[in-house]
Amino acid sequence: MALAPDAAVDELSDLADLARERLIPRLLSLAAVGPTWLNPTFAGSSRMAADGDVVTGHLLLELKTVLGRKTAAGRKAALDGLTLFQLLGYVLHDHDDGHGITAVGLYQARYGHLAVWPLRRLLPELAGGPVDLPSLWERWRSMLDTGKIGPARLSAPPARIPTPTSTRVKHPTSLSDVAGVAGGCRRGTGPAGR
Repeated sequence: MALAPDAAVDELSDLADLARERLIPRLLSLAAVGPTWLNPTFAGSSRMAADGDVVTGHLLLELKTVLGRKTAAGRKAALDGLTLFQLLGYVLHDHDDGHGITAVGLYQARYGHLAVWPLRRLLPELAGGPVDLPSLWERWRSMLDTGKIGPARLSAPPARIPTPTSTRVKHPTSLSDVAGVAGGCRRGTGPAGR
């Protein structure tokens, strides 16, 4: 750190302070619900390299430190469809349900903003109807094994990002959206205790 400019050290300190206030309490409460993996790899990672940032309490969390979109009023936090597709790619890579992911989330570190999407709501909204996750996992496994994509292809990120169920949470009052049953999205069996 001695080689880093003071401004860079101050910026890192500010990011850490914001995370202690807005992210860490949420992660600690989720860790009580299920195991935590830092930099997790997935069953599909051996065939196509991919690793996430954090999985804790069944939440797959992506951490971003981007500056955000520039507006007349300054910079603004933004989510692009590619980041959402990245998270969904990790969910597909977890085709053995080894991490028991029931929700995906994005923490935008510069803004202290946490957004969470339960898969039981996100997948049907993006697909335009019910989603059978074990069938998707099987198709993904087959694609990884053969290199061939089935009849359905995703060609572009979604035009509209679904609204997250929670944002900028200081202390969760309920973990049911993250740790609960996957509702409209049927899941396979996962780790013991779920």
